Amino acid sequence: MSEQHTPELAKEILNSSRESHKLVYDIFKHITTLASGTIIVLATFIEKVFKTPVWIPLVVITFVGLILAVASALAAMTFMAKQVRNPVVVDQAHWAVKATALCVGSFLMALICLTIFTIRNFLV
Repeated sequence: MSEQHTPELAKEILNSSRESHKLVYDIFKHITTLASGTIIVLATFIEKVFKTPVWIPLVVITFVGLILAVASALAAMTFMAKQVRNPVVVDQAHWAVKATALCVGSFLMALICLTIFTIRNFLV
């Protein structure tokens, strides 16, 4: 038995796709907020808490990772906004996948480096 593609089914699929894009957009919004906040907290953290920090390269990696996460999240959010507006545009989908991978990867890398830096400096 084959499904027939009725206009109602097509509309339901389109609405489902839009809602999915909105949810992914919200995830990128949260990552952008967390990364931006972490940059500010990290700057204060180094200045106020650690008087003589060790393993400074981890801080540099953390800053770079967080900035990459924000930039790639903004790129992915731009693509998602275009998809909600015009869902038939798929020619740039590979850029959204790359931006997503860069965003998540750099954010996780930054958090791991920040955790290692913090643990190391609390043990000194």
